[in-house]
Amino acid sequence: MVKGKNKRYKGQAGQDEGDTKVNDSKKKSLLKSLTWRLIGTTLTMISLYMISGKFELSIGVGILDMIVKTVIYYYHERAWSKIK
Repeated sequence: MVKGKNKRYKGQAGQDEGDTKVNDSKKKSLLKSLTWRLIGTTLTMISLYMISGKFELSIGVGILDMIVKTVIYYYHERAWSKIK
């Protein structure tokens, strides 16, 4: 028998998840996506402003960047949460 194989995992709310890896909730994945994108988008806007000197351009690209990459990251995160 593999050591630790039969240990059971308790979720944050005390829910017993058995031997399977705890899957993140959709809500948590969305929140994680949004906070990560906020960081990434801020860096993108600052970098673009430093290169171009155009504030409006950096804001526009930042908004588009955040929308597209948030959606992509959310689905990427959900796909990984299904791997056991």
